[in-house]
Amino acid sequence: DPDVIMMEDLITQIQSWRSAGHEVILALDANQNVYDGELATRLSEAPINMCCLLEQAIGAKAPNSHFRGNKPITTIFGSNGLTVGDGMAYPHWYGVGDHRVFVVEVSAASLFGGKYPTIGSPKARTLNCKISRCRKQYNAVLKALCDRHKMHEKLLHLKYLDESLT
Repeated sequence: DPDVIMMEDLITQIQSWRSAGHEVILALDANQNVYDGELATRLSEAPINMCCLLEQAIGAKAPNSHFRGNKPITTIFGSNGLTVGDGMAYPHWYGVGDHRVFVVEVSAASLFGGKYPTIGSPKARTLNCKISRCRKQYNAVLKALCDRHKMHEKLLHLKYLDESLT
């Protein structure tokens, strides 16, 4: 079963990171309860020792993830060496897709002598507009995503709402 293989591989990888002394953040749609599902149970046990960071951040259990569901199946897990700040569970349909968007402020500053590490953006992530092929491919993907998620209609709707308020 691909789900079992994925979970076993994920647990093995996280165990290796934790054994090496790394802190881990895992944001995912688990398709199972993030508190009593098999994945959540295995993540909470030693030597992994991870928990729901969203719950720590908002001070309550994670809400239902999918607009038709009644269980939290999506969350942000984190290891016990992380410091959690504020967080938010957005309403359904706020982001792209039918699941909630979760945001959690996380710091591992204690690992760096109280100072936040600087993370540089890899050069491969910057859009290179000088190369025609790259620019065309980027624009084609952007257009396809905008069409699939009906972004133009949504922007027109927002514009109409804004104009009706003035």
